[in-house]
Amino acid sequence: MKNGWKLVQFGDVVRLNKDRIADPAAAGIERYVGLEHITPEDLRIRNWGLVAEGTTFTNHFKPGQVLFGKRRAYQRKVAVADFEGVCSSDIYVFESKDPDVLRPELLPFICQSEGFYQHAVQTSAGSLSPRTNWKHLAAYEFPLPPLDEQRRIAELLWAVEDAIEKYTQFITSLIAIKLALMKQMISLPHITEKAKKKTNQMAKGWRVEELSNLVVSEYGIVDGPFGSNLKSIHYRDKGIPIIQSGFVTSGVFKPTKYLYVDEDKYNEQKRSAVRGGDIVMAKIGENCGACAIVPIEHPISILAGNCLKISPDNTKCLTKYLLYVLHFYREAGLLDTLKSTTAQPAIKIKDLKKLKIKLPPLEEQERIVKMLEAYDMSIKRTTIRKNNLHEIKKILLAKFL
Repeated sequence: MKNGWKLVQFGDVVRLNKDRIADPAAAGIERYVGLEHITPEDLRIRNWGLVAEGTTFTNHFKPGQVLFGKRRAYQRKVAVADFEGVCSSDIYVFESKDPDVLRPELLPFICQSEGFYQHAVQTSAGSLSPRTNWKHLAAYEFPLPPLDEQRRIAELLWAVEDAIEKYTQFITSLIAIKLALMKQMISLPHITEKAKKKTNQMAKGWRVEELSNLVVSEYGIVDGPFGSNLKSIHYRDKGIPIIQSGFVTSGVFKPTKYLYVDEDKYNEQKRSAVRGGDIVMAKIGENCGACAIVPIEHPISILAGNCLKISPDNTKCLTKYLLYVLHFYREAGLLDTLKSTTAQPAIKIKDLKKLKIKLPPLEEQERIVKMLEAYDMSIKRTTIRKNNLHEIKKILLAKFL
């Protein structure tokens, strides 16, 4: 242990705040925080609920106190409050017992340290929703530096945290600008004639087409084999890859583990073939409507039953342009009208074929794609820088705490 540092127990220097407010609304409390409002590994509270809309939470917290999710501690939910409110009983509220022993600004990073997380996870009990408790957390031992060293460590870590926040805000701004551009350029005209005359007259050469008119003539929009036509008994260790909905739910084609069928099964179900350059869309489940382009070099494949594919006719519509349109429609909720109202939502093929697409000339499609790709590249680069800072923060936490 470094000179001047001393081994302490968490409960010796940290107080568990047990303040309660029986009637938050009457006390003038406006916001409440549940575990769902805390983002893993993000010290800022970005979401909350409104007390006026109803809550059973009574745990009171104030600005500067640290909120720690005791249920499913492996989710790494720690945040610093910047407003007064009430929170779930599955959230502990911590504060320094004595700022002359433990500087309050260092406490959230102690709670984010790998040692503290591991201790919380290892002392959790319960199978479905494991929880740790204060008795066990209070017994956590860690080396505490002198006050001046605490200040220097906290300043360094908060500087990294502030830089991460700036990148987060920049990414949010880029996404907002991109969506605004997409709304302006590729959303459908307003349905009222008055609105069309005022603000949404389409430029020369632009038109509105049904999706079915923008795909190749044979099997341009098809779904995967129905139920019994492709089951686990048909899977093989090698052969023709099966494209599954989980590969496209992020909006980018990211295959995990492939399953395969033999050539006989593929030939039997070849209407559901997928080729490089096709758009694959999740057809069933909470992520239905999510879609991505299959890389052009990808081997010929076959759809799983939970997918559909769209094969654009590039003499009419560029694949990347169509993908941006579909991403925007999903983000704006415009694909919701295509979903069945059953317990398991699903995209209805017949309605998808009738989906209206605002279509400019090919050269204008290419210009729009290049513009949106530039925003995507900026978002990607900024995200990489932000992730690098997260790694630096982890290294610093491991070094000092």
